[in-house]
Amino acid sequence: MLLAFNSRAQSHHYIYFQTEGGQPFYVKWKNQIYSSTESGYLIMSKLEEGQYPIVIGFPGNQWPSQNFEINVKDNDRGFAIKNKETTSFGLIDLQTAEPVLAFADKNDEQVKGINKEKKTDEFSRILALVTDNPTILEEDRSEENDAVVKSRNQSSQSIIKIFSKKETSGFTWKYLVKDGSKNDTINVVIPIENKKNSKVSKVSKTECKQTASDADFIQLRRLMTAEDNENKMIAVAKASFKDRCYNADQIKYLSALFIDEEERIVFMEAAYPSVTDKMNFSSLQTMLTLEKNKSRFKTLIQP
Repeated sequence: MLLAFNSRAQSHHYIYFQTEGGQPFYVKWKNQIYSSTESGYLIMSKLEEGQYPIVIGFPGNQWPSQNFEINVKDNDRGFAIKNKETTSFGLIDLQTAEPVLAFADKNDEQVKGINKEKKTDEFSRILALVTDNPTILEEDRSEENDAVVKSRNQSSQSIIKIFSKKETSGFTWKYLVKDGSKNDTINVVIPIENKKNSKVSKVSKTECKQTASDADFIQLRRLMTAEDNENKMIAVAKASFKDRCYNADQIKYLSALFIDEEERIVFMEAAYPSVTDKMNFSSLQTMLTLEKNKSRFKTLIQP
């Protein structure tokens, strides 16, 4: 099956999943179990637009299963299932390179006798996104904890937003945390994708033997995730770049495989000469947060 992440005029969509190390997994939706291939691929196809609450788990409960909600609208979706240390896993959106927050199963909470409410204040929402910790948004309201909640609400601690700024590169917030006589500040920075620059435009000329197909992209991604370190992943990619060129969106999805930003910029530098639509490559800068790497990127794409 071929994979395409770009928006298409179609009535049905699909969701693509792939594990980082090629481990088999399963997706549970509406009491149906969908098993991946042995190499860790799964495509849920013929999906209507809407919200899809799913459970992702591994055979033998290798890691505890997690609940996610996937929104399908206008285009297909693609996700990487990445290991987080040795005790859990995370879900990464291949289109935005951002983590997808898991949420607690309401049925499990009721069984355990726990009543949790969702925090809606801006600081909690931003902090949960930045730290990739959805439990920050959960407030335990069970009877045995009512006294603790009441005491906390009556404490002298307060969080005040003292600065906010929106730029084309992202959002910046600064909060003042007051706790009695102690004051502290927290800075939150979230990069955003430049949608204008990410639009597909006319393909520029490159010196490639051939343009990579969707199947070539999937094969390269499979080979990269099979390696045990990021240097080997880059070496595998370089070998493919000798024969094929990839578009900016495909390189962006592959860049999301690199957890270390230093290795990510090295991969981008290796990929740039083999990009078919270099005018769209600038959208990848949103995946970099360190100023030195942003400078390297700007030097890379200079005409």
